[in-house]
Amino acid sequence: MEGYTYGDEKFTTSPRKGSGSFYSHRSDASSTCAPSIDSFPSSPKKWDYHRRHISESSSYPPQHSRTELNKVMGADMVTPTTDITTIPCAGLRISHGKLAGLMGWRFAVELDTSPSSKYTGTPRNSIVTNFILDTGIGKSHVPPETLIALGYSGSLKPGAQVALRIQGIRTKCVIAHEGEAGRLCGQFLTSGSLTLYFDTKLDAPVLYVADDNPDAASIPRTIQPISSPRLSLKAAVNALLAFRVPRSST
Repeated sequence: MEGYTYGDEKFTTSPRKGSGSFYSHRSDASSTCAPSIDSFPSSPKKWDYHRRHISESSSYPPQHSRTELNKVMGADMVTPTTDITTIPCAGLRISHGKLAGLMGWRFAVELDTSPSSKYTGTPRNSIVTNFILDTGIGKSHVPPETLIALGYSGSLKPGAQVALRIQGIRTKCVIAHEGEAGRLCGQFLTSGSLTLYFDTKLDAPVLYVADDNPDAASIPRTIQPISSPRLSLKAAVNALLAFRVPRSST
């Protein structure tokens, strides 16, 4: 057994065979790059209506900014096209920026339309939202922007509870403050009977259902790691000069 610590939580997993990508018959094995265009919001009038419901959150400084998360994960609030919408799936370990060291996924979110859920109107099927795993919180947080994009007609007051399906897993969330990144707590893992595994060759966190024992050949990524930009000629020369050994005086 291998132990893995993330935040304040410890996860224990069985040794995995093989390396590289992973695959499950329930998942679309195609990889997904972050979209470059944010298709949200839908209309200024709709924005005015919903901003009245979340106005009290405007002065709240988010601990984890949605803007910062989108810088490394790509724009969200888009309709899933080639995005992975099932589990198992691999995420991304954030390597730079203010969220460095955290782990993120692009997940498909939809309103829980079970008979016990009381939602009105005609909601959109699902919307892609960026999330980070934050086991230090007691409840998962969903950005209000996600609910607006889904056509949610209830209160958007920060802290209000809402029932959702995230990557197909029924999840109770609290509404985050405006501008705050989506965060998933340890209860999300428990609700879906998920196991967290970090693949060192992929350099990516992997979530899978414990009883599924997916093929270790190719678990799809919800997002591809962003390649580091190539240095310009001038920057490369400057980097070489910085390591130049000075001549000793004679």
